[in-house]
Amino acid sequence: MELKVDIGFEELLHAIQQLPEDQLTALKDKLNGDKNPSGMADLKNNANDPKNSSNMDELRALLLTGPVFTKEQLKAISDARKQINKWRTK
Repeated sequence: MELKVDIGFEELLHAIQQLPEDQLTALKDKLNGDKNPSGMADLKNNANDPKNSSNMDELRALLLTGPVFTKEQLKAISDARKQINKWRTK
């Protein structure tokens, strides 16, 4: 499939400026010849970035203090899965 769009430079620039930060970074990496095929920034390098460390700390705190299932809830989920699987294979 091929798509050709004839837009002016200013329109292209405006469209690029509307991109979210992560997509803008991926575009810059692509234009600079980054060899990362996914276009995503390297997570290892981003983890060491001071501006991202607070986000990592918040995520870590959320994961460590977030809600968890009780043993009874896990058993109920397991039982429900077994019943659904029996129903599906009939």
